[in-house]
Amino acid sequence: MAMPSIEVIYGGLIRATAACHSETYELPADATVGTLLAEIVRRHGADAQPYLLSDDSSELAPGCAVLMSGSAARDLSVRLDVKQKVKVLVMSPMLVGG
Repeated sequence: MAMPSIEVIYGGLIRATAACHSETYELPADATVGTLLAEIVRRHGADAQPYLLSDDSSELAPGCAVLMSGSAARDLSVRLDVKQKVKVLVMSPMLVGG
């Protein structure tokens, strides 16, 4: 099985933390949304984690939206497809009621 080459497009607050608009990740064949977000945190440092994941890293942070093929993925166990574009958007806490 081919390694997924995932293009991540950043929007909202996470774009400043990532310091780029988009980048590509090479992930294991069984990669999930959780795998991708953990790799984003590894690449961009601990400052990225509160934008993306809950305190215990068991679910998405309240203001984080992960869009794959036009649909929102709220479960970290959702599998990624080869050569998929994933949009990661982090909204201000004021916009999500925090």
